[in-house]
Amino acid sequence: MTVFLLWGGAALVVFMLILTWLGDRQWRRAASAAVLPASVLAVALNFHFVARATIWAGDRLELVATLPSYSREIANLPHKEGPRIATFFWRDLNLGFGLDFGYEFLVYDESDEIALPAEQRSAAWKKNAGTDLECPLTGVEHIFGHYYFVGHGNDC
Repeated sequence: MTVFLLWGGAALVVFMLILTWLGDRQWRRAASAAVLPASVLAVALNFHFVARATIWAGDRLELVATLPSYSREIANLPHKEGPRIATFFWRDLNLGFGLDFGYEFLVYDESDEIALPAEQRSAAWKKNAGTDLECPLTGVEHIFGHYYFVGHGNDC
């Protein structure tokens, strides 16, 4: 939030400079400086989209940066009957305030059955899934390969 306030403050200062330059008939300087206030206005008018896009991009960048550690853990999983499934805590959607939004997990599912409705998943999958995936899921988003972001409510 602080970044947005600083960005907005800078745009306000630049806007005042633009007005001064327009009064002094410095058209090129005013036109080239208009990019900052225009971009701040565009973000302010589309804040919900920008916020969601920022979270989306941040999740992918974090996953790319931490993927080697997850890959090592998955490689060390024992080969049981059925697919290998690993669940990693990703984010507390409650923001630490005890709200009722739930949690988000990063799930590696070798069989990709997590994307199926619960009643279509095999018995071997359910056995290997563990307790984190027993509860109703609030959303499953395929990232790439066998990786998924999975929403999990507080109802368990």
